[in-house]
Amino acid sequence: MILLGRLHALVVHFPIALLLVAVALAVWARKKGQPLAFMRPLLGLGAISAIAAVATGLILADEQTFFGVTARQLSWHRNLGIATAIVSSLAALAAFRRMGVAVALTVVGALTVGAGAHFGGVLVHGDDHFVVSTAPKRVGGSVSSRATKQVARPPVIAEVDEIPTPVPFAMVDHVFKRSCIRCHDARKRKGEFRLDRQELALKGGSEGIGIVPGNRGRSLVFERVSLPQDHDDYMPTKGQPLTAAEVELVGRWIDEGAVWN
Repeated sequence: MILLGRLHALVVHFPIALLLVAVALAVWARKKGQPLAFMRPLLGLGAISAIAAVATGLILADEQTFFGVTARQLSWHRNLGIATAIVSSLAALAAFRRMGVAVALTVVGALTVGAGAHFGGVLVHGDDHFVVSTAPKRVGGSVSSRATKQVARPPVIAEVDEIPTPVPFAMVDHVFKRSCIRCHDARKRKGEFRLDRQELALKGGSEGIGIVPGNRGRSLVFERVSLPQDHDDYMPTKGQPLTAAEVELVGRWIDEGAVWN
């Protein structure tokens, strides 16, 4: 089942291309006065691929848990995908009786698949996936491994009473790598914020200062991980959320000066 879900990234591009091409060809054929019978197999393939994209997407969505605004974006992506599958199927059926209705439905399908693709891009690349920006200059030091390459492990601590004093950075680093780095490293930089390098984590991003040593209350990182999970600004937006003990671990580490070693 997991393999089928991973095929979503491949399958989802077929209905996008087929529906857009069908609209373009319909416009061209109308201008040239050509019959539209050629659209029937094209719309049939579009409907089949849209259904396959929805099926694999639903399987893929079950592999992770999403929170905050990302959960809402996933909902839009899923619902628009289902709408596209329904509309494209109706268009394929209408093509055998009323081609004008089929063309109108194809236009609607092209609009829904385009909107759904936008939310898919947001889920994968972040809210700024249309923004072209230059990569930041590399500063000395190594970059942490991407979270997607990390092997999932149980929480470092289970209870607040287990937090040592002072807080070892290795514990905090484990939490960052597991739940945060996937969206805040050199490749993604969601919100122009990076947590894979000390100087960049202290600098912050477009929404504020990420870590203020000695003050968890002014640190955006602590604010976001301590929000309710259904809050739009809750972090992380997908993957494994922080436990209550891990949230307190990060808070105490910041209050102790956010020593990074």
